[in-house]
Amino acid sequence: MFRSTNKTKKSNFSTLGKVGIGLLILYGFGSIGLMFGFFYSALVEPFHAGGIDWLYFLFSGLAATGIMFVSSIFTAQTQLFESRDNDLLLALPIPPSYLLLSRMSVLLIICYFLDLVVFLPALIVYLMNYTLSVAQIVCYFGVFLVLPLFAIALASLFGWLLALLTSRMRNKTVFTMILSLAFLGGYFYVNAQVQNYIEMMATHGEAIANTIKSTVFP
Repeated sequence: MFRSTNKTKKSNFSTLGKVGIGLLILYGFGSIGLMFGFFYSALVEPFHAGGIDWLYFLFSGLAATGIMFVSSIFTAQTQLFESRDNDLLLALPIPPSYLLLSRMSVLLIICYFLDLVVFLPALIVYLMNYTLSVAQIVCYFGVFLVLPLFAIALASLFGWLLALLTSRMRNKTVFTMILSLAFLGGYFYVNAQVQNYIEMMATHGEAIANTIKSTVFP
């Protein structure tokens, strides 16, 4: 948006316009962070009272991973496997690993922004009500750094599968649009039911924790 298609002309946006867009982006990320902060606020007290604080942080990690995955899967498909300049760049004397690293670094930056506004509020809300040791906080930030890598790995795998699937289709744009709408519909459905999910998790937190312990642990 900040570049003009004509090199002889100035950018289409003034400095004030760029600042306005920057503030709008910050507002969007802040709104997401506050939304998840309210979500965590409804869970932290009943989970702590039941001695299942680990489940509170597990839910926050799953929420962050899910959002990063959904936000990256189509970008991974187009940037990593269906980019139009892949053949040209691979023909240059540049190691393919460097090209892959530059493409994935963009995905990683996006995921860390989402990680910041989805996963970090869980720690802030918890510390507003209870305390953690220094070792626990260090472990939390260790998970914070690792989660985007896991989400990108999943997004790259599914992006590759989508690229294989759509490569044999004549109208792959239509298929991608339908799949995007399906993801969007799922998001709106979950968003409409979020209050019910919060009440269910707050009420049946111990039962959920026991189920996870018996089926997933160690």
